[in-house]
Amino acid sequence: MDSVIIDVTESIKATAKELERHLKVNTPVMNSDINGIPEANLTFHFSHQCLLKGWLIYPESSNFTNSNSSKSRERVDLHVIDTDKFILTVEAKKFFDATSGKQIIADFERSANIEYDHQYDYLPHYSLILAVTEKQGWEDWWLHSQKNYTNSSNTWVYLSQILEGEGMENSSCVMDDDRKKHYLLYAVKRVR
Repeated sequence: MDSVIIDVTESIKATAKELERHLKVNTPVMNSDINGIPEANLTFHFSHQCLLKGWLIYPESSNFTNSNSSKSRERVDLHVIDTDKFILTVEAKKFFDATSGKQIIADFERSANIEYDHQYDYLPHYSLILAVTEKQGWEDWWLHSQKNYTNSSNTWVYLSQILEGEGMENSSCVMDDDRKKHYLLYAVKRVR
């Protein structure tokens, strides 16, 4: 595993630990038995960990071009720069159905084709998908998708191929708020 992925993974684990501490005090959604925590919580807490490392962060960044998109306006959840080592595109999602699976695929494909309009775009570019689910079965699928999927729809097959692809590092962190468990899922890869 390369040093950037190790650094990013450490930040993700610290994100889960800190977010768990916050969730023990307050679950930020109504009807928490049905609704999972908003993905903005992942982005915010991961951003904090990036700042602690001295990395530059740009939430809701839109100053880039994407060769694979016809849209004139797009945003990424978070753009991160370590001026000595890498740039990182972060997308966060709730993961609970086929639609969210399709959104994760679209976010990953888009992030792999972004060119930022700044002096550090020449650095190695990594893509990070953060996802949150309340269901252990979804976490199991995320970790073992090639072995455990029984649904052969295009969405699940393609997402499985992304998660199990060469160079992809994917894992999860369990966050227990003393009422229920939340699963922070992640997948990170150097894309160029």
